Amino acid sequence: MSKKILALLLVMTLLLGLCACGKEGAGKGEAPVRSGNTDAGDGPAEMVPGYIPQVIELPEGCSSVRLMTIEGDKLLAVCGGGEDYRLCAMELGSESWSFLPFKGEDFGGRDSRGFSNYGISGFDVCDGVLWVLVRQYFTESGDEGSFYVLRYDCASGEELSRAEVGFEAIAGTESSTPVFSDLTPLGADRAALCDFENAYIIDSQAQLLETIPLEGFNFNLVLRCGEELYAYGEENGDIGLRSFDMETCALGPLVKTEANCYGYYVSEKGEAFLSQDNGLVSLNVNTGETEGLFKWLEVATSLEFTQEMVMAVQSAAGDYYMAGITSRNIQKVSPGLVKDRELIRLRGVYDTAILNAALRFNSTNENYKVEYEFIGSGHELSQQEILELVLQDSPDIVYTPSLPQNSIDAGLFVDLLPYIDADESISREDFIEPALESMIRKGGLYELLTQVDVLSLSVRAELFPGREDWTMDYVEEMVANRPAGTPVYFWHRDRDYMLNMLCRISGGEYVDWESGKCSFDEGGFARLLQFVKDTPYTTEAVTPVLMEPVLGIGNSATLSKNFFQGDYEYAGFPGTSGNGSYFTDAAEYGKKGYGIMASSQHKEAAWDFLRLALLPENQEYGGDLFFGIPVTRAAFEKLVDKSIHEDTMFPEDSFTRQDADKLRELVYSTEKMARQDDTLTEIISTEAAAYFAGDKSLEDTVSNIQSRASIYVAEQAG
Repeated sequence: MSKKILALLLVMTLLLGLCACGKEGAGKGEAPVRSGNTDAGDGPAEMVPGYIPQVIELPEGCSSVRLMTIEGDKLLAVCGGGEDYRLCAMELGSESWSFLPFKGEDFGGRDSRGFSNYGISGFDVCDGVLWVLVRQYFTESGDEGSFYVLRYDCASGEELSRAEVGFEAIAGTESSTPVFSDLTPLGADRAALCDFENAYIIDSQAQLLETIPLEGFNFNLVLRCGEELYAYGEENGDIGLRSFDMETCALGPLVKTEANCYGYYVSEKGEAFLSQDNGLVSLNVNTGETEGLFKWLEVATSLEFTQEMVMAVQSAAGDYYMAGITSRNIQKVSPGLVKDRELIRLRGVYDTAILNAALRFNSTNENYKVEYEFIGSGHELSQQEILELVLQDSPDIVYTPSLPQNSIDAGLFVDLLPYIDADESISREDFIEPALESMIRKGGLYELLTQVDVLSLSVRAELFPGREDWTMDYVEEMVANRPAGTPVYFWHRDRDYMLNMLCRISGGEYVDWESGKCSFDEGGFARLLQFVKDTPYTTEAVTPVLMEPVLGIGNSATLSKNFFQGDYEYAGFPGTSGNGSYFTDAAEYGKKGYGIMASSQHKEAAWDFLRLALLPENQEYGGDLFFGIPVTRAAFEKLVDKSIHEDTMFPEDSFTRQDADKLRELVYSTEKMARQDDTLTEIISTEAAAYFAGDKSLEDTVSNIQSRASIYVAEQAG
């Protein structure tokens, strides 16, 4: 994007922001007015049709939901927890639970290692009878186990029958006995067992009645609407649904749909629905067209209900009961009147911390709710897309990595420093200082990083002489004198990998982005580039190694201990300043940056939401060091404490208190930020390639990098 076009665009944006927001916008240094939870309007809040969420706790002794269905006034579920699976029934009126007679030990129980030796892969109900498909993996003698079909009376909970599936597969199938993926009842005395190739129609004693080729369709999804049953599959590259006649076992024509055809959906009310775009949609089974019902984020009571929502059943009263594959409870959603709230529109990628913050915001704020529009990661917007973003989309919060770096300033975004200074729940002192300082550009904070990561080198503990003596001379001598057969790095850390590491740290060590100056021709860059070229690399997965590049701190401790077969230290890069380690905005699982647009009409409410991602309470669910380091100290400490665990069987996979202390020392002593910059990486990589090939000297290579990078960096600062 040329500077002239960008400048014109930013002026237009600023004018739009001023016109749209009037006095609401907070300028640089101006403290914003806190929105709190006050009404957006002057009169009483309007009540509109919506959905009311409720948590249904599982019965005592159960910790997860595996399968679920509904019949009349009962919700039936397979729950995990304890030694065995439990078959449970809940009365919809009282929400009281009872158990059906089932013993896992009858089907193999647990093996000698304590793992379950059986699984339940089919669980559905029809005409008042619950059918259950149980697979025993191995017998006591070690032979392959069998499948069993159990039937229960839904009214009394009594077991009606138990039969082993013993028929052989039809000719042409790979296994002598089918490996069934699902069971679908077709009545009180008939059901279909499926193995992805065929539907085997069986009676109540699991005797084979008929074999129906599925022609690419299967019953892993059962969409049951009252007495109607639908299966999904693929035909000529199109995904869709086909009706299934439970009397004749005939499949109807394909109905294409863009809705998610994976999961399990049952409606006692006779309404068809599937999941789509992170929410539940009604489905026209004749045309495949959908219409939104609700988003998971609007009704979820915990983060797990925004992910893996693959089971949804509807009662005759219209209430929805939903769960994921391993949900810890059941989500009930009922139609009702809810308060009409203003929307805070967020345009971003999938981000657990932001999702959790949005969930907490939506469940507590009376006047606003976050609407999360997901975009593909790794996509940088074009000039036209940026213009449309400003003039048409008008989101309140934007995922900043989707924008060119030089567009993230006062023209497009609000300075967040006044919001931090006016906030009672967070202050500048709460941040990890270098992380906050690196976010401030031209005196303002226009891009808020919620997480960062660390670039460093770890080394075998006995080889580390201390940071002061960790020089290029020492490291080169250590490499030269290493025991025969000992690689420097683990086998997949090749020259390209290490050059990429050098490119990334260069943005923090040899570039001053504020002044627009570079220092590649000074200090130790040339020595590091030569070391990358001359280091012996290996293609064999042998241990122990001497050093390990740290690209993210989430698994650095376990990787180092596994590769070194012993203790480790964070040594940093030799010949560099400080502790030789660098924060990076490009975490292992993607950059986490957000900005509030100057054109937003709800800036204060947008900040009320965005700050939630910074607070330690946001790490209660879904937080993990594998996704990066929170930029506030309290949130980081909470995550470190949460990550501590001992593994007595495999100590190298533990994250001990000693590991935690090493990580704290690394983080709190790191002083510089190495921002990911694709142009700088391209400059260094291109020039280094000629040097590695022997076409240029080291001196000429460094000179060219200094010259090209100086021009580029000066442009970014201008």
